[in-house]
Amino acid sequence: MNLKVHILLPLLLLAACVRPSSDEIFVKCADRDERGRFCYVLDMDDSLCAYTLTLSALWDINDRQMDRLPEVKLGVRMVSPEGEAVESSLVLTGEDIVQRDFFSKYMEKDITEDFRPRDHGKWQLYLAPEDGTRLPEGFGIRLKRKWDTEN
Repeated sequence: MNLKVHILLPLLLLAACVRPSSDEIFVKCADRDERGRFCYVLDMDDSLCAYTLTLSALWDINDRQMDRLPEVKLGVRMVSPEGEAVESSLVLTGEDIVQRDFFSKYMEKDITEDFRPRDHGKWQLYLAPEDGTRLPEGFGIRLKRKWDTEN
């Protein structure tokens, strides 16, 4: 019996130390930087992972206001730990709503899927709303890890 405890206890402790498969960060509109950007630090240091980044937006508006909402256009800038930047754009529309009730809407859209960074470490992600764009309560980022044992 004592031998089983000596074997099982370290295994249980090791299992408790496993990194979660995803992280989520939410930035409120009031917490944007001086340039009006939403800023995130993404930990992509595992060379055996492919990463999927998903943008989420929470709106506290009713159905009539949502119907009149134009597209939400965002500039996306990712900066590697080595300082190299990759830029793109993203557009949220009513088709990106995944959950709704009369007074609130929740949108999701993938920014990247199965991204395998060349530079591993802490990446900076900046979302810059186009001028005059109506903003949600905030934007969230979900960083999902998929371990690739074939690397």
